[in-house]
Amino acid sequence: MGFEYKIKVSLSNGYKEELDQLLKSRKDTKNNFSPEIEINEDGIYVCEYTKPNVWQNLDFLHQFLLDHHLDFEVIEL
Repeated sequence: MGFEYKIKVSLSNGYKEELDQLLKSRKDTKNNFSPEIEINEDGIYVCEYTKPNVWQNLDFLHQFLLDHHLDFEVIEL
């Protein structure tokens, strides 16, 4: 069990595919402390195992959202 977050964001199918490819490309560097990430209909689920910081080890995800000018809200679950 870890720290759970929902990143509420509206993602087009194209953004979902792009983000999915980005996540798959990073799985090679995944370790036991890497966060769990799931893309679903209303946003992105994140379970962070080490620290109560949604962006811990996820700077690439934060940058993706900013680069694509997507409005998002982080909700602690």
